[in-house]
Order: sequence, then structure tokens, then C-alpha cells
Amino acid sequence: MTDQVRFAPFRKIEDFIGKAENYAVPNLNDMIRVNNRIEQNLLYYQTNYLVCFLTIFLLMSIIHPVPIFSGIFVVIGLFIVANILSNKSPEIQRFKKERPFLNLIIVVCISGFFFNLFGFLLTFIFSICLPLSRKLSITFDLLFFLT
Repeated sequence: MTDQVRFAPFRKIEDFIGKAENYAVPNLNDMIRVNNRIEQNLLYYQTNYLVCFLTIFLLMSIIHPVPIFSGIFVVIGLFIVANILSNKSPEIQRFKKERPFLNLIIVVCISGFFFNLFGFLLTFIFSICLPLSRKLSITFDLLFFLT
């Protein structure tokens, strides 16, 4: 077994984006098959998704550097404060061990409050979610098609 991380090969853009007629409406009655299809798509195109994410995040960082980096610093700062507080209090350490997901939700909600307070939330979220917009638009089209 190797200890190296290997990325999947970069797939062709024509294959990744494709044509509209290549998209088929999945059978939503078989959710196991739909979930398997989504998982296989993410695994097959993982390098393409990573490159799209990094490209769009880099572009958003160039266009809006202050909000992006302020958002990054707020999240990092909140995680550091949460870590310092948890090291000082045994009750918080126990809470983190017993409910790690709830701890993450609390930190994300507090960071969302601070983002909203400073007005950087939309810029930060937009730069993260923009790479997903292609898949989200297909999902929304599918939802509107089914209703």
C-alpha cells in the first residue's frame, strides 16, 4: 500500500460539460441508484471539479480580495478561539468529543453571524458555490421539470 495521494486524471472538457442531450432525468423512485450515480460522477470528475473550484475561487479572490480574505480570517479566528476555549474548559472538551458535528455547526453558525455582520458572507459563499452552479442548475431544472 502506498502512502501517496494520487488524483484522478483530468477528463476532457467536452466530456465534463457535455451537451444538453447527454443529460437524462434520473429515476427518482430508486434513490440508491441516484446516489450511486452522483457518487460515481464526483469520483470520475474529481480533478475537473477541483480545478473548477480552485480557478473560480482564485478569480473571486482577485476580484474581491478584501471580503474573501476577511471571511477566511474570520473562520480561522473562530476555529482558533473555539480550540483555545476547549483546551481551557473540560466541559467544552467533553462536548466536542461527544458531539463533534454539533460543535462544527455551532462554529459555522457563529462564523455566519460574523460574516453577516461584516457583509462578507455572500461574497465568500458565492466564491465557494459558483463551481457547483452547473450541477445546481441541472438539479433545479430537474426539480422544475418534475413539478
